[in-house]
Amino acid sequence: MVLPAGFTERGLVAAEVSDPSDPSGHRPYLAWRGKVTPLPPLPGTGYPALSRRQDAVNERGDTVGTVYDPQADELRAVLWSHGRPRELDGGSGGDDRAVVLNERGDVAGWSVTARGVPHAVLWRDGRMHVLGTPEGHVSSRAAFVTDRGEVSGTATSERGGVHAFLWRRR
Repeated sequence: MVLPAGFTERGLVAAEVSDPSDPSGHRPYLAWRGKVTPLPPLPGTGYPALSRRQDAVNERGDTVGTVYDPQADELRAVLWSHGRPRELDGGSGGDDRAVVLNERGDVAGWSVTARGVPHAVLWRDGRMHVLGTPEGHVSSRAAFVTDRGEVSGTATSERGGVHAFLWRRR
């Protein structure tokens, strides 16, 4: 079975394919013009998973997702570039999720604090920038990133309401 994760206008496809030999039951791949390239996990980790969003792969063939780190019992945000994985620095003490990227290679998602609270983040050149949680809100998650680096997502208020937000570069 093939689980599409994302695609580009020129026909590059990121997908996960059922693989009974893998403990997670699937393996991520990039496919373009008949060539299929498996995407490996980070060394020392397992269970790579692609973000299942159209904008989780760009025209350069970069794609994003997560891998499981059994030593820390955490999820790590990963950018696969030229078929090689690179961990996106989290440093939060919790799970990190990379969900979308732009054509420049900026990646958006969220990082979960040691207290279990997600905060929207943007990774640029592999470095994490915490976007913050708007006043009156307790958590945030990034969902989209433009080619200019603007990020939109949601924030949950202290009363439990979910609101849309836009973070702009200064």
